[in-house]
Amino acid sequence: MQEMAADYFNGHQKYELIGGYFSPVSDYYQKEGLAPAHHRVQMCELATETSSTWLMVDSWEALQHSYQRTAV
Repeated sequence: MQEMAADYFNGHQKYELIGGYFSPVSDYYQKEGLAPAHHRVQMCELATETSSTWLMVDSWEALQHSYQRTAV
């Protein structure tokens, strides 16, 4: 999905894509079957380290001790 978004923005001269982020949710999201946050962060890092020059991983959300809703 990130690559599709990049294709869209790169196809329009109005925008310049400079980066994209994966931000795994905290363990406090408590979704059944969800792998531990540190594993999800590591999976994202492994997926992006050699395959992308513009995708990055931000572990801030995964390290939080509470779940913060995006929208109310």
